[in-house]
Amino acid sequence: MSRGESSIMKLARLPLGPHLSAVSWFFIETFFLVTIFFLPFSKSVGEGALLVCLALWLLRKFPWDEAFPFVPICNLSYLVFLVAVLLSFTHIPKEDLATGVQGFLKWLKYLGVFFMSVDLFKNEGRTKRFVFVFLVSMTLVCANGFYQLWTGVDLIKHYAVDIPGRFIRMKSSFGSPNGLAAFLAMAIPIGFFVWFKKNRWSPASVLLALMLILFGVSFILTLSRAALLGLFISVGAVVLVSQKKRILIPVLLSPLLLLASKTLRDNFFASLSLKDITIAERFRFWETTLRMIKDHPWLGNGVNTYYLKFAAFAPAEETYRGYAHNCYLQMWGEVGILGLLAFMTPLLVILIKDLFGPRSAKQGLDLKDVLFVGLGAFLVQSFFDTNFYALQASILFWIFWGMYNSASAIKFRH
Repeated sequence: MSRGESSIMKLARLPLGPHLSAVSWFFIETFFLVTIFFLPFSKSVGEGALLVCLALWLLRKFPWDEAFPFVPICNLSYLVFLVAVLLSFTHIPKEDLATGVQGFLKWLKYLGVFFMSVDLFKNEGRTKRFVFVFLVSMTLVCANGFYQLWTGVDLIKHYAVDIPGRFIRMKSSFGSPNGLAAFLAMAIPIGFFVWFKKNRWSPASVLLALMLILFGVSFILTLSRAALLGLFISVGAVVLVSQKKRILIPVLLSPLLLLASKTLRDNFFASLSLKDITIAERFRFWETTLRMIKDHPWLGNGVNTYYLKFAAFAPAEETYRGYAHNCYLQMWGEVGILGLLAFMTPLLVILIKDLFGPRSAKQGLDLKDVLFVGLGAFLVQSFFDTNFYALQASILFWIFWGMYNSASAIKFRH
């Protein structure tokens, strides 16, 4: 590099002083808290605040000289994923290129949220404040859900209670009960962790216990079988490999509580049949998606074009146009096997390594354990649902996946 080029680089990258850095983080955190508080109630407010966060965070990297966060495995894997997304454009018709560009920008935004969260949650104080606001928001969401069950519509968006022809399901201000269930599957283990760290039977502990009951009842009332299965599997996995094996039996027996109500028995047990409308639909969608995959298994059919190309692979009598209700098959169909593997590698390697890694008998419960439960539940639910393709659920995932990979997730204390 010549002396002139070196001078230009120095002019382009300004030193980020401590005062300016503190002001920057204050505004980033403020908009981040706005994001997580309003995300369950308003997609536009939540996403708008998030985009402000991303813009302010990127300003810390350029023109100032703060380094981009390095997360083992993630940086390279997500770069390969973005390359795979770009390669999928080879199978996007010219008239649909705008749709493909929107898909690429969507994934770029989500990965930006991940790396920003890694940066943000290196500070324990910011982690605590974020968790507090998230739990407050979810408490209001659940209260709104019960208002919805009582009156027929929710208080915020006037969404009608979900009645798919079989049971009444709570969805609060979300577009579907499964969206609410995805948020609660994250809120329940985090709320339990906060309660666990409090002194028993203090006023704060009692309030947190009541909050957990509210979350638990609301979660059941979503009647989301995939979310319940995900939470059960992830809790069981953590308990099984931890030093808490004595509570494994209660965990395994907990689904029996669903036998207490005929509605719950019918929804979670009796309906597990190919004759059930939602299960039969999923198998139809998966068959169509597998035909899409077979057509372009390596590079995919084009990012964000699943719903556009669904009809070309579906039977003539199929009228559905939407999602695969299996995020992994849909991702494979859109961006190919390279994209799917690049996307899944950090999740599988990091989570499995942490699950089976050495544990100290004195370690006790930490935030990373409960984040593992919430993230695990999300990933299992995504096998049967649209989590990674739903704006609210996706933002939730990338925020908490970033928190999981942040060092502060291990050091969180009360």
